[in-house]
Amino acid sequence: METLTALRMTALTIALASSFLLAACGEEGENTASEATTEPSWVLGSWSGELHQRGMRPFRVWAVVRSLHDSAANSVRYSGLDCRGTWKPLGGGAEAFRFRETITSGRSEACKGVGIVHLRRGEGGLRYRFTGGGVESRGLLRSG
Repeated sequence: METLTALRMTALTIALASSFLLAACGEEGENTASEATTEPSWVLGSWSGELHQRGMRPFRVWAVVRSLHDSAANSVRYSGLDCRGTWKPLGGGAEAFRFRETITSGRSEACKGVGIVHLRRGEGGLRYRFTGGGVESRGLLRSG
């Protein structure tokens, strides 16, 4: 009789543990689905605009954002010295997104550096702000 009771207790413990695990998996699946629907796809595309930085004449930027996960898929180019690099996605949400910019090439040794690009949804495009290396640039990017 004790063996039968022990088997029933073991079966009950397994059943309770299984139902707990299934409930936890269901919750995680629900969160994943809702996060997928709120992924900030608004930042994907080709963008360009005029930027302003203290002590410099306005200059242009062209950026292509193809991925919110892979920096190799995202490119950026600035006028003037033709500095080029990538944007590594750092994350964001429904209204703002951040990238780590790494400039790797251009027509000058000055075309090297790292900073943070902040993009925020705004009227007529994306409000752009770069901070890094002791400088700050701002502007409005438009699709295209």
